[in-house]
Amino acid sequence: MSQLLQFYKFADTVQTILPLLEPLSRDTEAVVKQHLGEQLKILAKFCIEQGGEDGYNTVRDRLLPITATLLEDEKQEVRQSASMALVEISTHIKPDDLGQYVLTIILRLAHEDDKEEMRMTAAQLLNLLAECLGHDLCRQFVIPEVVSLAEDPVFRVRKSTALNFHSICKVGGEHELLERLMPAFVRLSKDDMYRVRRACAESLSEISKNVGEDIRLGVLVEIFLRLTHDPSKLVKQTILQQSGTFIATLPARAVNDNILGQYISMANNPTGDVTADSELRHICAYSFPAVLSIIGKNRWRDVRDLYHSLAQTPSTSIRQTLAYSLHEIARMLEDEQLVEEELVPVFEDLIQENEVVQMGVMKNLAAFLEKLPELCRVSYLPILHEILHTTNPFNWRLRQFLAMQLSQLVALPRKPEVYKTLFPTIMTLLQDPVASVRRETFQGVSAFVSAIYEVANNVGSAYTEAEVATGKKNLSEITRAINQFITSPKCYIRQLWMELARQLLKDLPTSFFESEFLPGVLKITLDRVQNVRLAAAMFMAGWGPEYPAPWEETTESMKPNPWVWLLKRMDIKECVRRMSCDDRDVYLHVSQLRVLYPDIEFKQMSCRGRKIPPGGADAIAVDASEVPKVDPLVLESALRQEEARRQGEIDEEVRSQRELSLADSDTGSRSAKKSAVGGEEDNEHMDDHVSVCSNNSSNTSVIVETLEEIDRLAQGAAHGEPEHEFIPPMFNPETIQELDIIDGIMQTSPHVAHSNPVPFAFRTERSFGDEDDDEVDEAEEARIKAGIPLNTDDIDYMSSPPHSFASSRSTSSDH
Repeated sequence: MSQLLQFYKFADTVQTILPLLEPLSRDTEAVVKQHLGEQLKILAKFCIEQGGEDGYNTVRDRLLPITATLLEDEKQEVRQSASMALVEISTHIKPDDLGQYVLTIILRLAHEDDKEEMRMTAAQLLNLLAECLGHDLCRQFVIPEVVSLAEDPVFRVRKSTALNFHSICKVGGEHELLERLMPAFVRLSKDDMYRVRRACAESLSEISKNVGEDIRLGVLVEIFLRLTHDPSKLVKQTILQQSGTFIATLPARAVNDNILGQYISMANNPTGDVTADSELRHICAYSFPAVLSIIGKNRWRDVRDLYHSLAQTPSTSIRQTLAYSLHEIARMLEDEQLVEEELVPVFEDLIQENEVVQMGVMKNLAAFLEKLPELCRVSYLPILHEILHTTNPFNWRLRQFLAMQLSQLVALPRKPEVYKTLFPTIMTLLQDPVASVRRETFQGVSAFVSAIYEVANNVGSAYTEAEVATGKKNLSEITRAINQFITSPKCYIRQLWMELARQLLKDLPTSFFESEFLPGVLKITLDRVQNVRLAAAMFMAGWGPEYPAPWEETTESMKPNPWVWLLKRMDIKECVRRMSCDDRDVYLHVSQLRVLYPDIEFKQMSCRGRKIPPGGADAIAVDASEVPKVDPLVLESALRQEEARRQGEIDEEVRSQRELSLADSDTGSRSAKKSAVGGEEDNEHMDDHVSVCSNNSSNTSVIVETLEEIDRLAQGAAHGEPEHEFIPPMFNPETIQELDIIDGIMQTSPHVAHSNPVPFAFRTERSFGDEDDDEVDEAEEARIKAGIPLNTDDIDYMSSPPHSFASSRSTSSDH
């Protein structure tokens, strides 16, 4: 339904979709009604956004009654789906209509005396909608209903009520809490059924978050301590599980030894049940940071033994939890010396654990090391390189976590020490085999180069002569190492350098980037690989949303755009000119600069089969002279044209997507009809045929592009245009490999005859210029209409339909 709404207007929806909802709401299949409930909130949002006042009336008068019908269904999953729909729809209902159209639905459920499931659903909805309904409706209607449900004769209804108190407490008001809600909750906490008392234990922490301090300390603490001595073992375990989160809602002065002792007992007092003890210790470890944040570092000694006991447990899940929270404990302890004494042993133990635990430490490594004394934290930086080489090479997320923290790690040592502590780690991550890891290093590499540049140029006169000399040497070394990527035989490495250059342009001083990295930009622009040139095009127009466009006026408060000086250079304009006529992806990015260069003609073309870039392979000379300033009137006209062009592309894309969706829908309808006539087996064959034809038709464009390119070259030669090296796709080794894949796909189709083993790219009985082509085509068309099978030996590869391209390339050597 959500996909259909993309192409429907509100009036169409009212006429075609809404009449279907009522029958579906009474369908015999529960799964149908469940999915209907999930779609109602989407439909309601659409009506409100597209229909205005009529859409609102439709939601109120037509969708809400259907939701009410689903809420009364006997299946729990249907009621749950409808409940979520009602909560979402209620956010669109006007406050004056909530009582009449929403609250009445819930009250009707609450008064279903013969159906306890309805009353349980009502208890849940009263809590979920309390904030939406507001204080007045809660005070007049919701709270009396909740109090009544809390005294229901069926314990399952009382249990559901106990689990759904917290939001009502938040909205009800202090007086109603003291006089009505809290007495009802206290009675529930003393209920004869242990399941009801257990539900009170589960909801105690959430209620504590939504009441005042007086109720929290005067009523809820008493309930907490009483439930810790409950005769039911399950109730005691549940309240202990909630002890950490409950303590997190209290002020520090309220956490006495009795309350804290109950929390500590989760790890120190075994119950005899191995599974329950393991779960309690895990929950204790999980809530430890919350407890420490309340009691503070001054009471660290009270929980120190507990923490080290948890850290020494053999359970991986507990150690993993501690690993992920290690940096938070360090932050709370504050004192660097205390952190080194208490947490460094734990850190060293966890960092050598299995990868699951190690990941937790590495994810927040920089935040933890920052809390250590300088000498201590710097000593751990060199071992990061060893960790990278000793962990599982397939565990790329660990390396990604480290790459994301490089900027923070660079800031940990003194800048003269950055090179020797982090250079191997940074270069390893920058050349990682996983692209997402490589890209995450960009900010860290830029911060690394900036730190070394600051030392080499003695910024702020803060460094000794020896440090400056070493800094210059290190800066030269890191620049040389990065620029080696430009000449790498691997295209993805050259593409990586171009992507990194964008970050360097943003962060480095202009003069340094201009002298060290700009020549690489000029060279990469001429790369023979399209994806590398695409990276160059993205660099040219890569200022992104964080900067205003280079042609826009800026104020002093705005961040200066480094692309302004870059795009004023004549050599960069030449780079743009070289890429102005290129493949579609390159064109789409570089054409954004047509506003700055109105004298350059931008157009897209096919580059398949080319061994040199469309702009030529002649080197671009460094030229720092400034591009002549564009006349304001010309600039304004160019901006209008660019906006119109982009809007046209958006409209065309929307139109194409709609046609594609309608075509897919039409294909599905034809497949369904085929299945109805010919049976399921025929339908499967038809689906296979459609899939194969789709795959082949997309690759047929390769041959069509080839012929168009040959014609274009012939016309260019006739007019004396310079020739360039061109390899037709069927003779290009890379394309032949693609054709191998296509043939492999075709051989799996049951609709393809394999009688002719000749590769389709070479199967031809006549030249492209035969005069009888039209006659042959007409003859073939007549044979098809007459139902006469075609002889594939007589069909040339350009005139045959996609499914006749099957052949086995394994025998091509025989021809």
